[in-house]
Amino acid sequence: MGKSYKEIIELLDCNQTMIWRNVKKYEEFGLDSLLQETRGGRNHAYMTVEEEKAFLARHLKAAEAGEFVTIDALFQAYKKELGRSYT
Repeated sequence: MGKSYKEIIELLDCNQTMIWRNVKKYEEFGLDSLLQETRGGRNHAYMTVEEEKAFLARHLKAAEAGEFVTIDALFQAYKKELGRSYT
């Protein structure tokens, strides 16, 4: 038999709502649904993992070619790529 909600909460140090949602998600969609990367409720505001990898790969190539790639330059390029302004 599996563990109780209380045991899981104590083991994972998280709240009951999170456990309940994940159990329901598992029952409805299976294990794969729990293994998918999630990014909270604002997924539309960010890049996908694939987009991030491509974005960073472009800037890594520039750095390897001798260009100066700063955090500010990355942030400006990120904002331009998404077409939004961030603080």
